[in-house]
Amino acid sequence: MVNLSELKLKEMGIVEPKMQSKLINAVADMLHINDEFFVRDYGMSHYLATIPVLKDMTEDERAKVGASVECKELKKGDILLKQGDLFSFLIMIKEGTLVLEIKDPVSAQIQHVARLNKGSFTGEESILRACRAPASIICESEEATIWTISMRHVRRVLRQTKHIETIPHREAVSAESDDWGTHRPQSAIRSKTKDAAKCIREALMKNLLFEGLPDNQIALFIESMWSRDVTAGEMLISEGEEGDYFYVIEHGNFDVSITAQNGLQQNVSSLGPCTSFGGLALMYNAPRNANVKAVTDGKLWAIHRQVFRRILSNTNAMALHRRYAFLSHIPILKQLLPTELTIIATACERKLYQCGDVIIKKGDDGDFLFIIKTGTAEVFVSEGQKVAELQEGDFFGEMALINDTKRNATVRGGPLGVECFLLSRHAFNMVMGPLKDLMLRKKEEALAAQPKRPIERSASALHGVDFTKLDPAKDLESLAILGAGAFGEVRLVKYKHSEEPVGFALKKISIKQVRKQKQQVHIQQERSLLMSVNNPFVVRLYQTYESKNSVYLLMEVCLGGEMFTYLRDGGPMVEKDAKFYLGCIILAITHIHSKKIVFRDLKPENIIIDHNGYAKITDFGFAKYVEHRTFTLCGTPDYLAPEVIKGEGHSFGVDWWTVGILGFELLHSFPPFYTGNHMKTYRRILREKLKFPKTFSVHAKTLINALCQKQETKRLGVIKGGPERIQRQEWFDGFDWKALAEQKMEPPIIPTVKNACDSSNFDDYPPNKKGRMSKKLKVSDFKCL
Repeated sequence: MVNLSELKLKEMGIVEPKMQSKLINAVADMLHINDEFFVRDYGMSHYLATIPVLKDMTEDERAKVGASVECKELKKGDILLKQGDLFSFLIMIKEGTLVLEIKDPVSAQIQHVARLNKGSFTGEESILRACRAPASIICESEEATIWTISMRHVRRVLRQTKHIETIPHREAVSAESDDWGTHRPQSAIRSKTKDAAKCIREALMKNLLFEGLPDNQIALFIESMWSRDVTAGEMLISEGEEGDYFYVIEHGNFDVSITAQNGLQQNVSSLGPCTSFGGLALMYNAPRNANVKAVTDGKLWAIHRQVFRRILSNTNAMALHRRYAFLSHIPILKQLLPTELTIIATACERKLYQCGDVIIKKGDDGDFLFIIKTGTAEVFVSEGQKVAELQEGDFFGEMALINDTKRNATVRGGPLGVECFLLSRHAFNMVMGPLKDLMLRKKEEALAAQPKRPIERSASALHGVDFTKLDPAKDLESLAILGAGAFGEVRLVKYKHSEEPVGFALKKISIKQVRKQKQQVHIQQERSLLMSVNNPFVVRLYQTYESKNSVYLLMEVCLGGEMFTYLRDGGPMVEKDAKFYLGCIILAITHIHSKKIVFRDLKPENIIIDHNGYAKITDFGFAKYVEHRTFTLCGTPDYLAPEVIKGEGHSFGVDWWTVGILGFELLHSFPPFYTGNHMKTYRRILREKLKFPKTFSVHAKTLINALCQKQETKRLGVIKGGPERIQRQEWFDGFDWKALAEQKMEPPIIPTVKNACDSSNFDDYPPNKKGRMSKKLKVSDFKCL
């Protein structure tokens, strides 16, 4: 271990015991000195066995780690690593001596604090979590020989050998939105006895997706379900098959099994009356994760995903429109813009009052506006003196949104009770600011300042390439696959007619797959919206083409690699680095929102690093132009916002939720609600609070908590102040937003990119013979879809 008595911190002017202890611990954690000298060569595997993180590996596994070792010769004064640099490799001393120097940030004095001799190693901590060197490492002896192993390689081997857990590439999910069939047999029976309806209701109330839904929606779901008789031994669903139906058991017994690693079926649970299965199928077309087999004869009630989604979206849209209509008739809200009224309508809460319940009391302070949804309410100026009866659509208490006016009457629930929409002054002020300020503005000027529908601004030429005349089949040469997804792949292509290397990214999308998964609208939107965006933190789209079987997007190529790869191979980031990358994304999302576009699929897999080290958002497959709210379910399970899961309708707030989840993943390598099972993940998103590792600072926790508020209208980025309020958070104190926007800030990592056609920073994908471009391509706007 390090001889801490050799540290001469007092000579540097660091006399405070806490500061001394903190610095000593940082250096001690970085160093792992082995006092035994190697008399003879035992082999790299034996050497690596002395490193604690690698000692539990087998000899063969350690040999894989050592297979990429590089030997470096150093001369006296050579700097191996500067103080504050990331540990990008594991360092082992074969011969010679290295000294560690710490530079005092105030006095600029340099002090030698420790030495690394033969048999020492350092950098181990960065295998599990990205770390910066607390001291510079410099060659002290006349000559030194060291071994280095890329940290990226070490983590890759640890991941492959299951010694560390990482997340695989995550596919986004989406519920189809263009298929409105009935999805039930023509002879299906929908009539139900009271006992059957009661059983179905009981089963639905136990399911996550039906929790908290109003009675009218539950009633519609029950009414839409049709019956299915089953016989003993019948396989209802099979593991791996596509799922479209959700089932409730009225009577009968069923076994649930999965395929074990040995290939045999393993029972995991049993289901009986008034229970359900197949819940994930209500959200999107996902492979079944288990088998369900009838043990006895029984009866089921079924509903198709499209019927469920149609009922959910239609009823929620109607409810939102109804609240909007009520609010638009309130005089003091006349100055609000349509988009603002929609946000306020979302912030309203429902509450039911029984006959005689006091809703407001004369003389009390007012802090809520009430709008009657159903039923009646009675107004009394004194005990027993009824002066009015309020009905559906009537409102009262509106002055509470402006000041603390005392209530001038008592209002009670009518004979049949009353259901009200409630809007508090606190909620209004949080989202919109003081109402009295909004009432003084000119509505016409505010409307004129609202973002308009984005206009396409496609590039016509770049690097001497005319995209309108370019024929991808003739003018581009495919070099490598940069990524692959459900609809196709992204290739690095080279322009053939240029002396200097000119590279682009060419995204190929299978028309057959798009139509099969009913994603035509999303692909068309991707082209249109990308053509309208022009921001340094968003990947540019230059031109689109089509052939008989495929459509193509010719895009800016960013050769630094995926953010996902950096997280997977580098581990969690230090907060300084996470601020830089999250800052890039915040600026990108702010620009996208200024075009009235909601992105909806932010995650490390959709963030690319350019050759300068800046992060850019890519893949607009789920982006959408939104005026008010949209009800389509889409996104990546780990990043879905609560309002998307519940089908309540969503808007720009979903992107700020995903920014919070991304911030958590950058600092931890895993998103906060990750389970590996979609339904369990959704349960955690809806029910659990964020739990932070000890490594998170207080300010990081505050920022992420504010971005990940489960109620959209309380979320940072949505509330008054918008994105600018995010930039003013304490976590970003001292952060130069102007320098970042102008790309004058030094990135944490500047990737090694040899030329404009270098794909070495991307994972290797197997060559795809079917990936060739069609011989007949033409410029297209994808109307063929």
